[in-house]
Amino acid sequence: MSDTRLNVAQVTGGLDGSASGYFKLGNMMIQWGWTFVTGNGTSPYGAVTGITYPVAFKTGSFPHVVVTMLNSKNGSDPANIGEFVTVFTECVVSTINVTATTFTGRWYKTTGNLDNGYRIGMSWIAVGLIA
Repeated sequence: MSDTRLNVAQVTGGLDGSASGYFKLGNMMIQWGWTFVTGNGTSPYGAVTGITYPVAFKTGSFPHVVVTMLNSKNGSDPANIGEFVTVFTECVVSTINVTATTFTGRWYKTTGNLDNGYRIGMSWIAVGLIA
């Protein structure tokens, strides 16, 4: 019987609330991170293009990317994920343009516009084949 437990030495970054990290298990890799968009008060839409994984997935493959909205922060840009403490509701997050190296994160506020000056967070997990 083979040992399939995760070797902790395979985990790289992101466990301290920093922007991203990953671990490898067999021929698969799980990566994670967070990002944010700054509302301008004039549009319900926001996007961050070119969100880059810590490590590229296999060329020609399309990893599965799952996103969830975090709360928000008013004022300055957050330094870590723990700074998203202001409750932000009625917002949907999604992805487009998923490739082996990057994706685009999108925000849509279902009522009104993304609030001016607020940084609205998104966390993500990507699962795919090792390059």
